[in-house]
Amino acid sequence: MFTMNPNTKSLDKIAIVGAGLGGLAAAVALHTKGYNVQVYEKAQDFRPVGGGLGLLPNGSKILDKIHPGIVE
Repeated sequence: MFTMNPNTKSLDKIAIVGAGLGGLAAAVALHTKGYNVQVYEKAQDFRPVGGGLGLLPNGSKILDKIHPGIVE
């Protein structure tokens, strides 16, 4: 849940539900821009899921914009 501060017209807090790849990427990107971000996840612990991750070239470009040098 987020709230708007009427004096500054900016977000006071941003909540992201789900600590998957999308949620964590969004949280990191928003945090690096100075936002107060809270991530919520229902899983109690990390477990292997046997899944893979494939990134198209645009995905790599976005990751590099969020965290320069991560692609290397």
